Amino acid sequence: MPFAQVAPAPPNTPQQDDLYDIRPPFFFLHSWPWLWIAFSVAAIALLALLWFWLRPRRLLSPKSAYELALEKLEKARALLREDNPMPYAVLVSETIRSYLGQRFQTPSTRRTTEEFLRQMEANLTTPLAEHRVLLQDFLQSCDLVKFARYQPTLTELEQVQQRATTFVNATKPLPTPGHQNGRRP
Repeated sequence: MPFAQVAPAPPNTPQQDDLYDIRPPFFFLHSWPWLWIAFSVAAIALLALLWFWLRPRRLLSPKSAYELALEKLEKARALLREDNPMPYAVLVSETIRSYLGQRFQTPSTRRTTEEFLRQMEANLTTPLAEHRVLLQDFLQSCDLVKFARYQPTLTELEQVQQRATTFVNATKPLPTPGHQNGRRP
């Protein structure tokens, strides 16, 4: 059998194997509105940053150790409970010990009561020497509750509160000549 001849296709009809060109991209959104939105967001962010940097700042005066101690002692008063004195004793003891550290630079938070009292006894020139008995009574009362699980009466707890407040008030720092009416120059 001879080879079959294929008739050539007419010149105006497209063949199935022809390739068509890619369509050009179609933009659903025009770039101009998005550009304006981006500029607006950047401008708002810049204005917010400038306002944050240039706004007048309130001057906050830091509280002294004396003021902080009195505030914490008042907060501790809310924990005065005869049936559960532990949280009160811990808070009051920590308050006075941190006050001693801040006000007198005495490292009392990392020492036992006995170590602290021995150090105070050895150094008679410390401003705490005149308050030694008051501190001893206070710290030993707190230690009894914290470590010996002693259950004090409400009257005894109020006496601990009174000793702590008396100690803080007795060691109130004297105003320096540069400070007037509690304001700094």
